[in-house]
Amino acid sequence: MIRLVSPNKVVAHAPIIRWIILQIDSTCAHHPNNMPSAYNNPTDVVGDVLAAAFLHYPVMDFAFQGESEAEQARKLQIMFRFCANAARLYGGSAFTEEKDGALLWLPGSKVPLGLWRELRAGVAALPFQIGLRQVCRLMAHDVDVMQNILDRANMKQMGLIWLVGVEPTSQGKGYCRILMERAMTEMRTQGMTEFWLTTNTESNVKIYERLGFHVMDERVIKSSGLTDWVMRKLDVPEAR
Repeated sequence: MIRLVSPNKVVAHAPIIRWIILQIDSTCAHHPNNMPSAYNNPTDVVGDVLAAAFLHYPVMDFAFQGESEAEQARKLQIMFRFCANAARLYGGSAFTEEKDGALLWLPGSKVPLGLWRELRAGVAALPFQIGLRQVCRLMAHDVDVMQNILDRANMKQMGLIWLVGVEPTSQGKGYCRILMERAMTEMRTQGMTEFWLTTNTESNVKIYERLGFHVMDERVIKSSGLTDWVMRKLDVPEAR
């Protein structure tokens, strides 16, 4: 079942966030006609926004090394549509009204996705669509990164901000903050009290620190040679 939840609070000069809160429901999970027509295909929208936002992101340049910008963009679009479909089935996603910012999240109970969930979401087809070498590079990097989180997180209370990106021309407008705050609000309604993310860029670390995240670990990932920061935000109970 797909529920659309409008924000309860309007932020001045901020984009309207369209939520796709996703719950597994076998009666409609595989029926595209159940999608609200006004959204066309939200999975494609979210995937395409993330593809534009992550073009030339460090780990993507590593994975698609030697390929043209156009080819990287094409393959990122394929990959992130699969990721968005996985979030549709097992977590949640959001994108801005202008379709220039998007976010995917997963509950700790679905991290990592595992083979069966990847098969259901279509992720297992990626090697045939973007290349085996590229997938192996991404997996080698991500396995180390995710294990770093799994070793530290309380999986029953964890919410993973899997991917969040804003297109370069729209950065600096507060879209990332709004997307993340709305995602964490939804995760809280499902009982999650600690929120985790990773990044490969130091400039992003500063952004996330302003949102209340703290660096839990900083290390160079052996397979990619990239520095990765693991960050966490804990919900603090309000004093009574």
